[in-house]
Amino acid sequence: MTANMKILFIGDTENTLLQRYGKYFFDKGHSVSVIHAPLQSYKVKLGNELNGIKIISIDSGRPMIKRLGDWGRQRVIKKIIQSENPDIVHVHSLTEFGKAACFSGFHPLVFTPWGADVLKQPFQSTQARNQVTSALSRLDGVIAQSNIMIGETFKFSGPLKHSFNIHWGADLNQFKPGLDVADLREKLDIGDHCRVILSPRQFGSKYNIDTILKSIPRVIEKTKNVVFIFKYFITQGNLEPEFKQLAKDLNIEDHVRFVGRNETPDESHTSMPHYFNLADIWISIPSWDGGSPATLAEGFASGSFPIVSDISTNIEWVLNGFNGYLLKEINPEFLAPLILEALDDDQFRKKAIERNLEIAKAKGNFRDNMEQVEQAYQKMIQSS
Repeated sequence: MTANMKILFIGDTENTLLQRYGKYFFDKGHSVSVIHAPLQSYKVKLGNELNGIKIISIDSGRPMIKRLGDWGRQRVIKKIIQSENPDIVHVHSLTEFGKAACFSGFHPLVFTPWGADVLKQPFQSTQARNQVTSALSRLDGVIAQSNIMIGETFKFSGPLKHSFNIHWGADLNQFKPGLDVADLREKLDIGDHCRVILSPRQFGSKYNIDTILKSIPRVIEKTKNVVFIFKYFITQGNLEPEFKQLAKDLNIEDHVRFVGRNETPDESHTSMPHYFNLADIWISIPSWDGGSPATLAEGFASGSFPIVSDISTNIEWVLNGFNGYLLKEINPEFLAPLILEALDDDQFRKKAIERNLEIAKAKGNFRDNMEQVEQAYQKMIQSS
């Protein structure tokens, strides 16, 4: 039996992925606290998954904190870590507070990259690259969702004593095939025999939602009996009204359902299994992605067919023509034929779904994967 640990996370408490991490360890009886380090400038309340867990919030916008600069943040974070006296510190994304933790002198210190922190941030300037390199070189280990992201971290940290490829995973008790979606069909005004394509990603520029929208006229030219659902929690900038206007301009509104937080404020992550079950196909075509999104495991476990972009984090899950389709070039001309081909080939789609259910059980089970994280923590604590 794993001994109880005192775990200090540093990350965005408004993100469902960190919420799931914290709740898992809290429910297992570990002592959990979180230094809130926001990832985004916008604020979205995503539920109460961290109820009962100690949240340490630092108002980085306060003039005093701003004046402190890097050295001041390091001092503040070091004092908090000393006060919390954890067994391990886990930094989720290299925010300013995450970087400050790297300079605290605390060990063991483990890092999970979230994408931009190792794929974008270091290339903003020579100074930014030096800061990232200096911070990550102080790590004891990395827990990433793909081997690709472990390699990206090593570019700046150098070889680390501990590295673990552990995916976010999906709760297989929730994400599973065979759920009753009749009420959801009625709610969204989708006929019983209508085919459904789901976009489950947020409205950010990297997700190429406009490409999906622009593919729809080409799809409905061949088959009218299809509806595209865009399910999102977060929208950056003016993208939500922009995409709705694009749907109007393309004259595809009858074939589109936008299910965002503005329309359904009470919806949460728990609604996603039914959306995946409703969908014949789900599409995720980001230009790049941080790690390997939980969406992969969720879609695989729910029995829906994937069309994903041909990027490194996706090819660890999808083999083109075996268990899904890889979009080789992100444009509507390439996407529409893949959608039509997947809709037409029921036999291949069924076989791919069977394969994906097995993959989800093997490497996409949230609880199994969190047990691996738990063991990784113990290993790093024992060797520190």
